[in-house]
Amino acid sequence: MERRPRGELAAYALLVVAALVLRLIDLGDRPFHHDESQDAYFSWIFFTEGDYEYNPLLHGPFRFYLTAAMYLLFGDSDFTARLAPALMGTLMVPLPYLLRSQLGRVGAFAAAALLGFGPSYLYFSRFAREDIYFASVSLALLVVTFRFLDDPRRYHPALIGALLAVLFSIKETTFITGFVAVTFFAIVLLTPERRRLMAPVRAVGLDAWGWALAAFVGAYTILFTTFLTHPDGVKGLYTGLDYWLGQHEVGRGGEAWNFYLVLLFGNEWPVLLLGLVGWIVAVRSRSLLGGFLVWAFFVSLVVYSWAGEKFAWLVLHPLLPAI
Repeated sequence: MERRPRGELAAYALLVVAALVLRLIDLGDRPFHHDESQDAYFSWIFFTEGDYEYNPLLHGPFRFYLTAAMYLLFGDSDFTARLAPALMGTLMVPLPYLLRSQLGRVGAFAAAALLGFGPSYLYFSRFAREDIYFASVSLALLVVTFRFLDDPRRYHPALIGALLAVLFSIKETTFITGFVAVTFFAIVLLTPERRRLMAPVRAVGLDAWGWALAAFVGAYTILFTTFLTHPDGVKGLYTGLDYWLGQHEVGRGGEAWNFYLVLLFGNEWPVLLLGLVGWIVAVRSRSLLGGFLVWAFFVSLVVYSWAGEKFAWLVLHPLLPAI
């Protein structure tokens, strides 16, 4: 703590408090969107009857557990139905602090501020859908992964495995996120940078990766089987992917291919301008994290623009690496 300026810590603390306040003010006043009503209702069923079975139509079960926990702690209301998303949206605000050695202190704080006050992330932190959960956990997974690559610890692989399982239990778009990551690291392995990539993988030892597998399987099984009460839930990876691949031709949302470009240029143009500067810096510095963020932004934007389903909340996926 002595090596960290107190002013910087205080600034992050104020940022988090301000982000939380903005997420809680009049949180229950706005009428519910159709998707929000589903989240609130099935969470209430789990809260009152103690039963829930994974259904790919509703995406993963994780958010139903958290919303039911909010009902249990604070009572069931419109406010508490949106409380878990508000808290998840707040929790991701300080995460860039953990990457300040790679992003720079100014860059990390700017990212935290954009997550706290940017229109898209603020709005969907006050919205009872799974996308803010996904963004928060995927950012946590990114932080752990790149801290591992920079300074490996034996507990990092297990944490990566557990976070990946949680991500699958939130939404099937984890397959897209996985595609983005696998293609990037596959390219890196074809370059001289592969030594830098493989060194931490070897450094933690084989048993650490065994714990990573155990953490993934354990967390995945518990979450998808509703705490072992519905064993068929273990097929969630397959059933979820199969269902949503089948929805590609349906074209839900009915938007044009450039829908997310319109949203980004209309609502998030400061991020695009700052992101362009970041892109130039990443290329010049040959930063592994910077390279991944550039890759993740463009590949995510292309994939989500190609996918049949297009809704405003999906803009959070390419927007996160841009921030």
